[in-house]
Amino acid sequence: MIYRNTQSNQRPQIVRLESLPDGSANVWLTRDIREDDGGWLYDAGFFNAADVTEAEITADLDGWWAYAEAWERSSAQPTIEERVADMEAAVLALLGG
Repeated sequence: MIYRNTQSNQRPQIVRLESLPDGSANVWLTRDIREDDGGWLYDAGFFNAADVTEAEITADLDGWWAYAEAWERSSAQPTIEERVADMEAAVLALLGG
């Protein structure tokens, strides 16, 4: 997933991994970092991955950026119908039915 013209008051890291309890990591990449009126503007790439290190990503930033672009297109979100069905099942389970 790519976010264009992201803003921050701090200079962003080129690669940032956020470890998750399931062992995977949220990965943030930044490109085109530029100063703008006392803050920072940049493009950010995001994806979730397992078994990846900062060193691996840093060694192939262009390849991982392409992966982040593709991840946006391949990460299907559940439909409203699927979400409602999941919530109904959870409520029934809580009620013992």
